[in-house]
Amino acid sequence: MVSHFENQIMPAHKPYPTFALAAADVLKYLHNRYGFGLWMVTRTEENDWIVLHAEDHGYGVKPGAVFRWADSFCSQMVIGRGPCISPRSDDVPAYAAAPIGSQVQIGAYVGIPLKDADGELFGTLCAIDPLPQSDELIKEQNAIELIGRLLSTCLVAELKSSAEARSELRLDVSRLVDRESGALSQAGWEQYAAAEEIRCQKFGHPATLLSLKVPSDQEWPLREVVSAVSKVLTADEVIARVEGKSELLALLPESDSGAGKLAFAKVKEALKAFPGIVVKADSRDPRRGIQAAVEELLGSENHGERSV
Repeated sequence: MVSHFENQIMPAHKPYPTFALAAADVLKYLHNRYGFGLWMVTRTEENDWIVLHAEDHGYGVKPGAVFRWADSFCSQMVIGRGPCISPRSDDVPAYAAAPIGSQVQIGAYVGIPLKDADGELFGTLCAIDPLPQSDELIKEQNAIELIGRLLSTCLVAELKSSAEARSELRLDVSRLVDRESGALSQAGWEQYAAAEEIRCQKFGHPATLLSLKVPSDQEWPLREVVSAVSKVLTADEVIARVEGKSELLALLPESDSGAGKLAFAKVKEALKAFPGIVVKADSRDPRRGIQAAVEELLGSENHGERSV
C-alpha cells in the first residue's frame, strides 16, 4: 500500500513523459534560480535559429519564433569565440559585435550547446538579460552545463521514439492508397503530413516537398511514374497523388536544403524515361509549415522547375 506521504511526493519524482515538459520545467527552474529576462531551448537548422521553448520575462519571445542563427551569441559560443557564461556580454568582442545585440538589449548571456545522438549540434540552452549580472554566475557553469547535458539526454531519447513513431505511421498509411497510381491517397497524405508537421514544430525539423506534374498532352501511366520515383525515396519518404489530378506530391522528412537538392536530382534522374514531367521542390519554412509549402508548389500558375 502506498502511504499518504508517498502519494504526495511521487508526482514530483515521476519521469517527464515528453521533452517539452522537461524543457519547460528546466527553464522555469533556471529563471527562478538565476533570474534573466529570457531562457530558451533552441534548434539551429542551417540559417534558422528556432525557439522551441521559452521562459520569457520581458523580451516578448515565444516558441516558434525564428531568428538568424548567424546573428546570435550562440553561433559565436559554439565555435569558441565567446564563453558559455558572460555576466557582461559587452566585454566579449564577439558578442559585442553580434547583430542580435543591436536588435535587443543584452547585458548578460548564458549559452550551453545541446547535442544529438551523434554528438552533433542540435541547438542551445541559453539565456539573455538586458542588464549585466554578477561575476558569481560564472561559478554556476558546471551546474548549468549538467542541466544542458541532461536535457540533451531527454532530447535524444524522444528523437529516437519520434523516429520510430514516424516509421510506424508510414506503415499504417501505406494502406491508404490511390488505386490508379499506387501512391498514397489524399487521406494518407494528410495524415502523414499532419503528423510530420507536429514533429517539425516540436523539434525544429526541416522537410523537403516535391511536386510532379504530368502535362495534359502526355499519357504516362501514373503508376509507372510513382514506381520510378519510389525507388529513389527512403523508407520514411512518401509520395501521394493530388486528388483527382495527374499530379503527385512527395514529402521528405528531416531533409534540409542540401539533402533536398540531392533528392531533387535523384527524382529528375529517375524520371528520364518520362519526358515532359515537371518537377518542383520547396523547403518547409519554420514560420509557415508544410501546408504552406504544398500550397505554393501546387498554386503556381507557371509550374516550372526550380531547385530547393
